[in-house]
Amino acid sequence: MPQFAFLEGQPFWVIYCTLLVVILLRAPATYWIGRGLGAGVTRSRMGRRLGPKLDSAKRRIDRYGAPVVTLSFFTVGMQTAINLSAGSVRMRYPRYFAAVFVGGLDWAGLWCVGIAGLV
Repeated sequence: MPQFAFLEGQPFWVIYCTLLVVILLRAPATYWIGRGLGAGVTRSRMGRRLGPKLDSAKRRIDRYGAPVVTLSFFTVGMQTAINLSAGSVRMRYPRYFAAVFVGGLDWAGLWCVGIAGLV
């Protein structure tokens, strides 16, 4: 596969660490974009109208959303949406990043196995 040509012939740990760095940069970037978008929604007329309901949803996602963020790394197509949503509802960053780190460790391992099968 051409997009992984630079990893060809590299030791497992180099491939794994490279993929882990990629996910640890990409997922939080998506989170921060979502956080900026969420701030705009909160200040909008719709956000003011939803008021307490929106606050309640934010608290629940902040409290219970970490496993969802971690499991998103096992999905195709949902990972970006979940990271964007976590940012838009202002999930606490330390909790979010811990979930991303655990999910990223798994994600990098799955991709390493996949790349090894293709090479």
